[in-house]
Amino acid sequence: MQFFAMLSMLVMLPLSFLFAGISGTYQVHGGDPSDGSTYTGTLVIEKVDEVYTASWMLSDGSSTGTGVRKGDNLAIVFVGVDANNNPLTGVQLYKIEENTLTSGPWTIYGSTTKGFEVAQKEHHHSGS
Repeated sequence: MQFFAMLSMLVMLPLSFLFAGISGTYQVHGGDPSDGSTYTGTLVIEKVDEVYTASWMLSDGSSTGTGVRKGDNLAIVFVGVDANNNPLTGVQLYKIEENTLTSGPWTIYGSTTKGFEVAQKEHHHSGS
């Protein structure tokens, strides 16, 4: 009986790694087509029931949002302020690869251009 319990734990360990999800902290950078500027910052993604919450702290402002996942994509509607404290509303679309966000386009409500953002997940190592 102990053998089967240990075997099932060994089988489940890799599966739990595969389904760790896209939640986590990401370093992001991107470009704003409206003025040609670039930005850097941090994005935190959390799964809450059937949706995802997003919180950006960027060099040119901050935003929060709510998103839905469909296959290998995460779409997030966001609201926030730019570096001049002007309000903004927009949408971000991320590509998901190997259970992590990678990159994708975004736009601001009323704009006719789109920006692009690259995300890299922070990996925390225990004991370091």
